[in-house]
Amino acid sequence: MDVKSLATLGFHHAKNHMTQSIYLSSGVNWTKPITFCGLVTHQCNLNCGFCFDRKDVDPSKEMSFEEWKRALLSIKDLVGGYFISFSGGEVMLMKWFPDLLRFCADNGIKGGVLTNGTAINDVTAPRLVGADPFEISLSIDGPTAVVHDRIRGRMRAFEMVTRAVRMFRQERDRQGRSFPIIIRCVINAINLKHLADMPRLVKEIGATAIVFQPVHEIAPNVMPEWQKFTKAPSSGLKDNFWIGSEQAELLESKVAELLALKAAGAPIMNTERDLELLSYHFSGEKPANMARTCTVALRNFFIQPNGDVQFCHDWPAIGNLRQQSAKEIWRGPHAEDLRRQSLHCEKQCLVNCSAQRTLLEKASMAIHLLKEG
Repeated sequence: MDVKSLATLGFHHAKNHMTQSIYLSSGVNWTKPITFCGLVTHQCNLNCGFCFDRKDVDPSKEMSFEEWKRALLSIKDLVGGYFISFSGGEVMLMKWFPDLLRFCADNGIKGGVLTNGTAINDVTAPRLVGADPFEISLSIDGPTAVVHDRIRGRMRAFEMVTRAVRMFRQERDRQGRSFPIIIRCVINAINLKHLADMPRLVKEIGATAIVFQPVHEIAPNVMPEWQKFTKAPSSGLKDNFWIGSEQAELLESKVAELLALKAAGAPIMNTERDLELLSYHFSGEKPANMARTCTVALRNFFIQPNGDVQFCHDWPAIGNLRQQSAKEIWRGPHAEDLRRQSLHCEKQCLVNCSAQRTLLEKASMAIHLLKEG
């Protein structure tokens, strides 16, 4: 990502922090959403045991290419130019997705994508890179096929995703573009002892940096397809993926290793605070000095495949982009009612998409991207 794009993003975040303060002190809502995520589809070709997107939604109810274009322009009417991260499901199962990314670039919208890499080939890689994304992220949960394939529920998944990273790097250089290629790793009981090997993998395959995020208990059980693939004796999500008290000491040692690697210059995007909070995430204990008001409803705009919009995946929809404009949704009475309720949410969101970061922490992550090129 270039300096100009990062500066623009930084300005928008600073402005949002200011309007948040005004809202919290006076109740006057001058906020506009700043964090945009678009779930393009629930369909996926992997069977990750801990996946929150349970593939039980009728694909025929998902928004079409034309509906997505109208929705994106509606958001632009509300906020002007903006950054949006697309994911799924697996976005590349929608053959029109690269065209949607290109549509973003042609209309002053910075689009990024998270993919599992399994549908990337000699045709799709040039199309995605040529669509001028602000970033391409890929999910890799282990430094070897043994680890990654088990977590993702499919043989050769590691081979395909690492090949995809190399293809993106080669195609990016060929086309003379400068976006980062980010690896996203979900920390869980299966890959815990391998975490310190991940920064090495990032460099080996030509990615820019890595972001670690802990697994979340979004359902009591794993996906049935994953249990069938792995032959795991238990269907419990916690039994298979959660890092419990018996592994607390190992978690602490791995966090210490990651902190040391980061201090030595390893391409880890997480802040030191992110990594230090991992033990609290898994233990459920509350860290000191974390009494912050939840502000997801003052900044987040998450779009579901059917057009529903949420502040947070744990809260009801505030509207639907098929039926309303983004401005009607954000400024509407239903959103305002849920917004005021959410300010009192006591759920501990420490290291996930709803985690609250200071401007200094956001600046640190941006600087890391610039340094890594």
